[in-house]
Amino acid sequence: EKLEPAGIKVVRLNNYLADQMDEELRILAKIFGKEQRAEDYLTWKQSIEQILEERTKDIPEEQKKTVLALSAGALNTNGKYNIYPTSTLDGQAGPGEGYATILAGGADPTPEILWDATKSSTTVNVEEEFVLTANPDVITLHGNFFGGYDAQDGTSFTEVLNNVITNTAVSQMTAGKNKDVYMFYTNFFGSDKGYIGRLQLGKYLYPENFEDIVVEDYINEYFENWLGVPASGVWFYGAK
Repeated sequence: EKLEPAGIKVVRLNNYLADQMDEELRILAKIFGKEQRAEDYLTWKQSIEQILEERTKDIPEEQKKTVLALSAGALNTNGKYNIYPTSTLDGQAGPGEGYATILAGGADPTPEILWDATKSSTTVNVEEEFVLTANPDVITLHGNFFGGYDAQDGTSFTEVLNNVITNTAVSQMTAGKNKDVYMFYTNFFGSDKGYIGRLQLGKYLYPENFEDIVVEDYINEYFENWLGVPASGVWFYGAK
């Protein structure tokens, strides 16, 4: 508002809220005159989202696995439990990492934890006892200090996983006992490429529903067909 009187147009894009991602891409495409390219990409993206939806839609609520999304950095560094909520105070979709667990076919073990979208942080800090009581079936950990385009193997993931499972209360939870702890590079779960990470989480949660799906094929297609660069990197990793 302060810049517009000076003739400077300002466009703000969140680029991390799953329910806004497509429309934000269309806005960006219009700015750069790439509308058709964007529509072609969205058709491809939505076909992947459709796979996930079709293969999880008939799972009864009582059979869905409970999934808790946590900040890997806070837990790994100082044992803090920072939850990504699945919804906002006013009932809208929560931040990318939290809402993604619902889109992947999971259930929320902490529905009382809600996100205040006016705050800069996308997580809510809770006490360890609260998470122990919630006792999720599955835990997802998120950050951008492990994996990535230049990663050649899962070493950086393994170091964090071993520390979390060994030195926090995660080992006392169902997720930790069963080693249902999964790590995702932020952009491949809670941000612009989240649709690919969500498909992988769906496969982690319900492998029998996704036996014919190779998520890495979509990663390769994304880099090679849409970005025009070699496919590379490690983007997610499981404790199992």
